[in-house]
Amino acid sequence: MRFSFYAFPVLLAARLFPKTRSPKGNNMQRTLTAALALILVPGLALAAGDFAPYGSSEPMKVKYEPAKLAYEWSSTPEKAKANLQQLIDVLKAAQRLQPPGSKIEVVVIGGGIGVFAKENYEAFQAQMDEINELHGSNAKIPVEVAYCGTSLRGAGYALSDMHGFGKVVPAGYLELDRLTKEGYSHSMIMDYKTPGARYYFQPELKPKAK
Repeated sequence: MRFSFYAFPVLLAARLFPKTRSPKGNNMQRTLTAALALILVPGLALAAGDFAPYGSSEPMKVKYEPAKLAYEWSSTPEKAKANLQQLIDVLKAAQRLQPPGSKIEVVVIGGGIGVFAKENYEAFQAQMDEINELHGSNAKIPVEVAYCGTSLRGAGYALSDMHGFGKVVPAGYLELDRLTKEGYSHSMIMDYKTPGARYYFQPELKPKAK
């Protein structure tokens, strides 16, 4: 069956464009055969849409119970925007799929913490606005945000440098441990680097070497 399926364009081209005895003719025949195959094979593939050697996937009927979800988010400064968007997508899905009564907390660890600094709002305005909406009282399941104090200081920030929708905890991993003991599941969205990360976002603030 597979042979006839893929061989059909070639056999048809051979009938329509028979070989000649000249090299130029043979080259032309091969070219036309290839062109006809490119035209016909996609159409034939669509016609064979019922091909399913392992069956076809179906939606799983599942009902989620209220849950406690802890997301560890960490990123290098270079990949912070892309990784932050991934976090936002995960949080939106969690809010949409989880029933009322669920709890969600994000623990921010590593050099990417700089995206939550007020001085970088202009560069990350769209993402910060979305995080603020996810955190807000009008959200179906308000998202709590916790900044790792160790990462914050290691990146060169003070507590007052960060957006107010988050709280600063002494250490991110201790916060995750506390949440786990309270029954939260722990998921990671991470890409890690901390020291001096503030100066990736604001290089002019880096202290000059003495």
